[in-house]
Amino acid sequence: MRYVLEGSIRHDGSRLRITAQLNDAATRVHRWAERYDRKLDDLFALQDEIARTIASVLSIQINRAEADRALLKPPTTWEAHDYFLRGNAALTRFLSRFTLDDLDDARALLQRSIDLDPSYARAYAVLASSHIDAYLTGVNDEYLTQAALDRAFALARTAVEIEPGLPLAHAHLADVHLFRREYDDALATWGRVFELNPNFTDFRYGRALNFAGKFGDGLAAIKRHLRLDPFAPLDARIHLGIAYLAQKNYAEALASFREVVTRAPEFGLGRMALASTYALMGHMNEAREQITELLRIDPTCNVAQVARPRFFRDPKDGAHILQGLLQAGLPPQP
Repeated sequence: MRYVLEGSIRHDGSRLRITAQLNDAATRVHRWAERYDRKLDDLFALQDEIARTIASVLSIQINRAEADRALLKPPTTWEAHDYFLRGNAALTRFLSRFTLDDLDDARALLQRSIDLDPSYARAYAVLASSHIDAYLTGVNDEYLTQAALDRAFALARTAVEIEPGLPLAHAHLADVHLFRREYDDALATWGRVFELNPNFTDFRYGRALNFAGKFGDGLAAIKRHLRLDPFAPLDARIHLGIAYLAQKNYAEALASFREVVTRAPEFGLGRMALASTYALMGHMNEAREQITELLRIDPTCNVAQVARPRFFRDPKDGAHILQGLLQAGLPPQP
């Protein structure tokens, strides 16, 4: 037995307090704890809510704990699963810092996992994700290329074929469908994910909803994920801000984009989103400051380049972001 979940229940009149904590049985390290205070209106509904919430949190926390455990093992004991966990951890670092070294490390580790076990579906799925991440972030020559999408699609399809009942495989396939602009296929595949595991959580589902034009649903999905995983990749905060921005909730969008820029000052997309939001709010000095930093990071950046990928199903959904960038002073053409 590697992990122990324990907790308590206290009842006071019409209120119930439930506490839960997760411990590593081998090291006695305390991994996670939470307290839930609820009104005792419907006991069965309350039981279902708490069970779903804790199950989702445990999935995230145990995956993180296993990645930490793998990093502490001597190299001679690594097996395919250990390489997968290390590769997944490296890709998570990439999504927080956007450095090419992290991406290259992730791919090398995931490929090693596949070499050791060619039937390991999880490694194929996460390797597929690495190509989508490169497609989006511009850290190498895969930026916005069809080759990156084709590679991601082949790997994700392989993962699903190897293990059709694996939600993670379908989740990464859904992500590939999204950037192939197969929006209906993307949302249908996400539906399959939740059929397989109703407790599955990933900010990418909210991203798919945003780009499909379902901003209210996208906002709810990303907020739910961030409650369960406050250490989610920065992309989650970007798409949280996009959902707020689409609904003209500029104050909340600003807070989200500010956090992204604070955590990753060299991440151009964060600067871009923050500049557009400032401009749309009429804060032109702050908007221009962000454009200055954006052009320092990427001197060739311009509005036509930003508009080229057409991620939104309806181009009008992204038009206000482009308008904000024009107002902020980003050059319209190369």
